[in-house]
Parts: sequence; structure tokens; C-alpha cells
Amino acid sequence: AIYYPTYDLCYSVGYKIITEILEAAKIRYKPNLKFSYIVIPGCGRIYLRSLDNPARIVGYESTDSGLDELDTLPQKKATEVWAKIVGRNRQKKAGDMPNTISVATTPEGFGFCYSKWGRDAKPGYERFKASTGSNQRNLAPGYVQTLRSEYSSAALIAYENGDFVNLKEGSVYPE
Repeated sequence: AIYYPTYDLCYSVGYKIITEILEAAKIRYKPNLKFSYIVIPGCGRIYLRSLDNPARIVGYESTDSGLDELDTLPQKKATEVWAKIVGRNRQKKAGDMPNTISVATTPEGFGFCYSKWGRDAKPGYERFKASTGSNQRNLAPGYVQTLRSEYSSAALIAYENGDFVNLKEGSVYPE
């Protein structure tokens, strides 16, 4: 299962990326846009789900899940979403391999992701941090400089370096 903050992003970002990867790898697939999944014959399904309504994260099972921009949600909602996704991630894998859940997000202050992986990381969890600069070869020329000229120093620490930083308090005259 792959989760995005909104259903619009499921299709405008997720569906597009997944189908491009499948086509490049010459893997056959059959989309079911009505029920928000892609069937890969002989392999299984990729569910596309939204994080905007945790009550709708029901009725299917997955082996692995990926969440995009989880930290953009309010902490209470992110906590509810996380619990729902953990509950869905119960389908048994071949060879007794462990199921996984991954999150790709910019740290948005000291919210859910900070409490889960920045402050009180539990055993079995790993945190990988990547700066914007580490992706330089895939960025438009001047992108990082534009960030530096437009963002506050606190926002740059989060968006350019991937560090947890307070983005709410003291932001009237931060410099």
C-alpha cells in the first residue's frame, strides 16, 4: 500500500510514478481506479490510499506500506493514521520475511515523526536522513539557491538538511 496526504496526490503523483516504473520494467499491470489499486498479475496489488481520512483505512491487507509526507498531518491525526496502517500491514509474506512500513517526509517541526523517530526511537526502527543537496543531480539548476533565498534559516534546516527544527515558535522575527 502507498499512502499520500490526499487522493489527488495518489493519482497525480503516486499512480503516475508507479505506472512509469512498471512500464520501464516491462511489467504488465491492470489499474482499478474505481477501487484505487493496481493489479500486477501473478504478484498482487498495490493499493493507493489517502491519509486525509483515517476512518477509510480499512478493508484490505498489505505486506508493505509506504507513506509520503506523513509529518504534514496534525500529530493526533498522524498517530491515528499510523495505527490504522500498522493494522493493515498484516498479510503474510512468502518465506516469513518481515513486513515493512516506510515514511518519506520533510520533518515539519516537532510533530509525529519527531516523537516516533527523532526523540523516542523504538528498537526495530531505522531513520535515514538525506539532505536536498544529496539529490543534486536530480534537481533543476539553481533550486537549492532559490530555497536559500526564500526560506527562513529554520525552514532551511528542515527542508534542505532534513533536521527536526521548531518551525512555529519564534517565527515572527526569526533572524
